[in-house]
Amino acid sequence: MFRTKLKNKYGRLGMVSEEVSHWLKVSRALSLHWYHVSLEVRREGRMISHVVMLNDETKLLETLQDPRADRVVVDVKVVTPGWMNKKGEWLMEKLAGVSVGVEKNDIPVCVLELANGSIYTDSHDSSITKESLSDVLKIY
Repeated sequence: MFRTKLKNKYGRLGMVSEEVSHWLKVSRALSLHWYHVSLEVRREGRMISHVVMLNDETKLLETLQDPRADRVVVDVKVVTPGWMNKKGEWLMEKLAGVSVGVEKNDIPVCVLELANGSIYTDSHDSSITKESLSDVLKIY
């Protein structure tokens, strides 16, 4: 999850709306992947670029399945920690697919398929592959 402190809130209460706030800084305490989704949103007759940062596969699926006709998903990227991408640093990469399944010990595992052909899982067990999972659900 992302977190922030109230001192990093930008603007006055209700400046944008009662439900929306702007933040100058957010942080993430967990060394887990997250999603960066670019959208085009129709506002007042024109399409405006919009980016959402999503914590997990549940929020990704909600965004992808949003039925509103005024939104178009343009691009989906994943931001992965170094332990997951084996590069030793955080990377943002274009996604080709996301699946979730269950490994032999009944632990959920996410499989990320990148546009460059790389495949990452969110498991520290290097023997886990998409093929070794049961109940696999393709999200993207």
